[in-house]
Amino acid sequence: MLLVPFDPIGKNISEWLYGHAADRPAHLSVEWLEGCPSGGGASYAGTVEGLDVYTTQLPAERSWLFSKTTLRSVSYARLQSGNFVDVVFEEGEDSRKSRLRVRFRQSTAWNDTPIIEIVLRDRIRAKPVPAEAPAS
Repeated sequence: MLLVPFDPIGKNISEWLYGHAADRPAHLSVEWLEGCPSGGGASYAGTVEGLDVYTTQLPAERSWLFSKTTLRSVSYARLQSGNFVDVVFEEGEDSRKSRLRVRFRQSTAWNDTPIIEIVLRDRIRAKPVPAEAPAS
């Protein structure tokens, strides 16, 4: 299983699957398999060369590769409210600044197998250099 950031990798896979066939890499097998689990912070993007690829919130330069048996379970616990999920709408002064806050308590159990972190050094964003104050 490969976890990748949506932008750019997941976006590319989506374009390969749903775009023009001529735009797909000819040397790669890219397919969409029905019934692959998705959701809960990671979305199934497709299968590339037999490897299931999921998108999640990772920095653009990082991906994680691990066995499907590495993640043993995901569980949810009740919040103080007694609910598994609390949802609150916070209205902003401008409707475009309103927010929907979702709270939940999630825990995971992992098997002791390797997780390989892939770092694409050419995608690491340079930190902005602060501008010098104008001379008075």
